[in-house]
Amino acid sequence: MLAMIPVDMIENGQRLRDISEAQVASLINSIADVGLLNPITVYPRQLYRGGVQVDGYGLIAGLHRKTAYERLGLAEIEANILDLDDLDRQIAECDENLCAPQLSPADRAMFTKRRRDAYEAKHPETKNGRDQHSNRDGQVVQPSFAEDQAAATGVDARTVRRDAERGEKVCDEALSLIRGTRFDTGAYLDRLKSLTPDEQVKAVKED
Repeated sequence: MLAMIPVDMIENGQRLRDISEAQVASLINSIADVGLLNPITVYPRQLYRGGVQVDGYGLIAGLHRKTAYERLGLAEIEANILDLDDLDRQIAECDENLCAPQLSPADRAMFTKRRRDAYEAKHPETKNGRDQHSNRDGQVVQPSFAEDQAAATGVDARTVRRDAERGEKVCDEALSLIRGTRFDTGAYLDRLKSLTPDEQVKAVKED
């Protein structure tokens, strides 16, 4: 459902990616010129305002757009309101990040691994990783995380599996240290995969 909702009644929650100031600045200029082209996505939730529980929203997708609205001093923003559970919200947020332009290999590894974890928690029958649509009896089954992510983001399933492996085998601390540096390459991540987490962190700090 599309609706205009108060910006100050939307809670960001714990985001998987930091704000890009350059992207916010670009959106401020665009919104000031032509308005909001794509609504944000939220879900209904309870918020606390002044110690009182009130109806509000949690943000699923559109942090940069919401931030631009806040800085422009705009009171309301157009939003697509969805009723999603926690796992679906995690998947939706990862999908938005995975579709972002100029995503680095470390970012892709991190978001793909988190999306896979949420997807397989929601659909544990897919953990065998098979890319199939029906079983031997012809019954439709849930696609694997790689096939589902490929359909959602436009990246082939083989690349999705590669990114998930990097996210699985390279620890979070090492990925955080690598992000945005000259080591943020697929080749460097693949070099780290055979090391223990402590060895990975040590190698990044010493390189």
